[in-house]
Amino acid sequence: MLKWEDKTDFFSEERRHWCGRYLLQCEVALDEIEVNIYSSSDLWEVFVQFGKITGVSYEKEENIYELRDNIKKDIEEIYSKYKFDIPGKVINEFCEKYNLDIMSSFFDFSSFF
Repeated sequence: MLKWEDKTDFFSEERRHWCGRYLLQCEVALDEIEVNIYSSSDLWEVFVQFGKITGVSYEKEENIYELRDNIKKDIEEIYSKYKFDIPGKVINEFCEKYNLDIMSSFFDFSSFF
């Protein structure tokens, strides 16, 4: 079982406000796996970073913590089997299950160009 650490308090109040979203919770395991909850005026978001799995899943506010918990549970199962050498099929199944999306509105790519 992974040990999750709440890193939310490492972010200043100013840094927690980003692109019209607010970082409610940042949880990290093994300093390489991250699951964050962002609130917004519309659907709330769970951001996932785990090896080659990176994306955002959207959900209504009342369901966001259940979604986060399910994502973390699946990450723990995948990690216990594969560590960070996750087969493509498993990545695809995870991304489809949680409808993970990388949206340019979430990430500011302007600094890369």
